[in-house]
Amino acid sequence: MKILLTSVSAGSGHVRAAEAVQAALWRSRPEVKAIHIDVMNFVSPGFHRLYAGGYSFAVNRAPALWGRIYSFWDRVPSEKGIAEWLRRAQRHYSAPFFRYLSCVQPDLILTTHFLVPQLLRQDHPYPWLRRIPIECVVTDYDVHQFWISDNIARYYVAHEELADRLAAQGVSPARITVSGIPVHPVFLSTVSEGLLRQKMGLDPVKPVLLVLAGGLGMPMLEKSVRQLFRLERPVQIMTVAGKNEALRKRLNRLTPPPHIRLINQGYVRNMDELLSVSDLVVTKPGGLTVSECLAKRRPMLLYAPIPGQEERNSDFALRHHVALRANVPRDLPLLVERILSDPLEKLRFQTNLAACSHPDAAFRIAETSTQIAMAAA
Repeated sequence: MKILLTSVSAGSGHVRAAEAVQAALWRSRPEVKAIHIDVMNFVSPGFHRLYAGGYSFAVNRAPALWGRIYSFWDRVPSEKGIAEWLRRAQRHYSAPFFRYLSCVQPDLILTTHFLVPQLLRQDHPYPWLRRIPIECVVTDYDVHQFWISDNIARYYVAHEELADRLAAQGVSPARITVSGIPVHPVFLSTVSEGLLRQKMGLDPVKPVLLVLAGGLGMPMLEKSVRQLFRLERPVQIMTVAGKNEALRKRLNRLTPPPHIRLINQGYVRNMDELLSVSDLVVTKPGGLTVSECLAKRRPMLLYAPIPGQEERNSDFALRHHVALRANVPRDLPLLVERILSDPLEKLRFQTNLAACSHPDAAFRIAETSTQIAMAAA
């Protein structure tokens, strides 16, 4: 049996979610051949640059414009006019993806991005594809209209509110599983925080603030770190600049006050360990980042959400009191002090983090999708 996991490298969250489910399948269902591809490797170069590069440019250089585009497409009827034209154009530039599917012939397609269901809508010219079930993992805490499609056999969503929202838009509850957003199985591991701090050369007592910029590395991170230098208490600040090497170099040129230690990193693969040693995570509210913090029960201080999906993720986190939000960078020191110094606030956070956490989501999705693939085979 073959399960094809598809993601799109517009940001890093969709890819990480697919990798998480693939790892869970490898561990729990070794008899299943789980293949993961980035669909951007199977489209024309121009479409790749426009789709993934255009997203990166928009969220970094023109976030307000991206927010308006996001809201506009959430209102446009998916079956008419420009939406239908866009879907046909995407299919035209994705011929290599259809050739790949013809070669692989999977028993199930499990996708973490809405592009694939759009490409495989029932009006495509490949009748043999219609027998392959398509399942979709929604990787944010809200659902955009682009995720909704009649050809999706099952949705995996983060929480009950999102299931209700899909049902209100005409999706049968029988096609919805509240699984949580999948995080890699390593986030289920229990490790000694003391040993990890020793391994990383961290002080065993001073609080650790983990400051994240997202997979693309956002320039706002530098402004946030400068504001955190205003903290009066001794802290250790670890930054992760993602793939933005220029940002990491700028951070290395900063001089923190004597009572604050600054440790800067680029793209990392041990986020589970970094979260395990952290007392507080200062981050943008990407869907996967929020889910990883929930899995490790780490409170969040959110900043600079991208208008659109990250704004909605932020709203979810605030509504369930697993995070606070800094509207401007200068608010960060006061909010950090509030979280670190108030025992009742810490207790409320831990209770709510546990209630919202789904660290086993990848395994739940792996098991359900395998059962569906077997039934359809």
